[in-house]
Amino acid sequence: MGPFEIYLQRDKYDWYSQGKTYELWPYNEKFSTDNIFKGRRLVIHRGRTGTSLTGEIGEVVVGSLDDVLEQVSFSSIAPTIDTVANFREEVNQLFRNISKYIAFEVILNQKQT
Repeated sequence: MGPFEIYLQRDKYDWYSQGKTYELWPYNEKFSTDNIFKGRRLVIHRGRTGTSLTGEIGEVVVGSLDDVLEQVSFSSIAPTIDTVANFREEVNQLFRNISKYIAFEVILNQKQT
């Protein structure tokens, strides 16, 4: 199986230089435990610019937002957000009416250009 690839907006990609270590996505066909599992290679793209980060998937957490936050600090998902209340608000605006999420640890190797 090849690497799992995701494309992020510039600001979300840049969070990796500010301490981001986890991704959070709605659980769906692409973002599921069939595709996201510990040890799988990972490529994170900065939009379509050609800039990317490589690494592998570490720990994986599946459940409601509350379940995820019991195991993963919100600041490791969104390091520029200052409170858990603001984080919840951001998640609810981004992903409306989602009851199940997948969060996964990103263990970076190197930066590619």
